[in-house]
Amino acid sequence: MKKFKVLLSCFILIGFLYSCTAPVSENKEKEETNAETKAEEKKESPKTAVCKTEEKKEGPDPIITKSCQYGNIQTKSVGYPDMKGRYSYSYELMLSGKKVKNSVIFNDKMPELLSKLNDKILKEYSESYNAEDSKDCFSGMPKNPKFKMDDLSIDLDDKNMIFNVSFGLPGMCLALDGSIVSIPLEEIENYLKK
Repeated sequence: MKKFKVLLSCFILIGFLYSCTAPVSENKEKEETNAETKAEEKKESPKTAVCKTEEKKEGPDPIITKSCQYGNIQTKSVGYPDMKGRYSYSYELMLSGKKVKNSVIFNDKMPELLSKLNDKILKEYSESYNAEDSKDCFSGMPKNPKFKMDDLSIDLDDKNMIFNVSFGLPGMCLALDGSIVSIPLEEIENYLKK
């Protein structure tokens, strides 16, 4: 039994030594392959924003603060709950730490982007505007509103720039009051100032 334990210990020690020393060239090849793979992933990886979310407990529902950064663009959204647990949000857009209007971050292709955004917003708006059960909410509202870039609220998540708009409907119509359009960061790059 003693010989068996000694032999077993030797095999374990030899196996350990072999794994630590013998395949050095093999380990080096693996490291080089891993480095190449990481470099390729970095080239191919989609553009992403870095975001963090904090919750501050005040009453039955927390206040939710989300801060994101994409290059030199930062967004901050703060969600405030009402007594029924529904959230209303306020948004801030900053460029290099200074609060700015939305139009400041976009290049001369902004009208093209705004046209795409208005088309998507108007589609959702029209569906609600023309629905029989929401006529009271849209009473007195324009049939085909057009929004300017600075009328929108901008937020980020890890892969998208998010455009929010409120239609200005009364409180009883909160569920219909607005539209959200997300555009992938890879696509939004074409519209940002460099």
